[in-house]
Amino acid sequence: MTPGATSPADDPAAVRAAADAILAAHQRLDVLVHSAGALALRYEQSPLGIEVTAAAQVAGPFLLTGLLLARLAAS
Repeated sequence: MTPGATSPADDPAAVRAAADAILAAHQRLDVLVHSAGALALRYEQSPLGIEVTAAAQVAGPFLLTGLLLARLAAS
């Protein structure tokens, strides 16, 4: 397990890099927990032009799950 593994979830490149690192380090993935609790105080956009709160709490976790889903299903 990788305790405290974090990634800037509003940046798709960082999410992809984190998924690659997780897949390289772990042959099994039994559970994936998304724990996002940030709220931007002012409007900002992510690298893809999505509002950062939505990017970090919806788009990023959705992408990460998609990238890890095959390993999760196989475990």
